[in-house]
Amino acid sequence: MLEIKHQSVTSESGDVVAVIIDIATFRRMEAIIEDYGLVHFMKEAESDETLSREDAIEYLRTLEEGPENGSVRI
Repeated sequence: MLEIKHQSVTSESGDVVAVIIDIATFRRMEAIIEDYGLVHFMKEAESDETLSREDAIEYLRTLEEGPENGSVRI
């Protein structure tokens, strides 16, 4: 488990209202969250329909044509 060194910010009544972490720890946490999201997305997409190369190229062309042809550019 990632050890997270932090400082607590407290209210006048002593309740913890925020934490401060160093930038290196924040970046490690951010990478872990992004990796988790990517794995989740990849598992979700496993059952999606796949396209042949030709169909994928045609699909990309429709995206490039823009909204005037009923498609949306991503």
